[in-house]
Amino acid sequence: RTGTFRPGARVVAYPARGCGKCLWCLEGHPRYCLEPPNTWGAYAEQVVSRTDFLIEIPDEVDDRAAALAEPLGVGLRAIDLAGVKDGELCYVSGLGSIGLLVVAGLVDRGARVVGSDVREDRRALGEAFGCEVVFDPLAEDPFWKTLGVDRHGPAFAFECSGAAPAVQLAFNACGHMGTVVLLGIPFEPAMLMPAVMAVK
Repeated sequence: RTGTFRPGARVVAYPARGCGKCLWCLEGHPRYCLEPPNTWGAYAEQVVSRTDFLIEIPDEVDDRAAALAEPLGVGLRAIDLAGVKDGELCYVSGLGSIGLLVVAGLVDRGARVVGSDVREDRRALGEAFGCEVVFDPLAEDPFWKTLGVDRHGPAFAFECSGAAPAVQLAFNACGHMGTVVLLGIPFEPAMLMPAVMAVK
């Protein structure tokens, strides 16, 4: 679409580009494309992209902040799909870039956030981003730590570390009738042992 953007416009690229022909693309869901184009350019200095996959950056957003558009979009989409509401307690496992942006998005929505990470520097960032409690999940059990904040446990658990053992811990920590959201992708098998409680 020639003329969509002015010459020199600053843009970010929508990451889920599809082929435009498969059933998912035709139904408006290019992120599930069956034959995604492999023409990203990775760390190339220049790359060609279709204009319909570009979003113009507002003048008030600087380049450094604009570089976070895609990971922030990942976090906000997860929060939207989960259905987090104001005042609800959320547990965020893994306070790297995605986890911290999830924390920022949750705090912006008015949620209460407990965060965990094995690294002290990331826990400090978690506090700076708005976590009311941060802890090391190897030193303290997420189940008991989050239960100490709210006896219901978290309504939502966002696993962002990508560490296989953290997946089980996120399920353990999430409160009854809660929602677990997996944003980190483990590269090794992750076993889930569902907690079963019998009450007479």
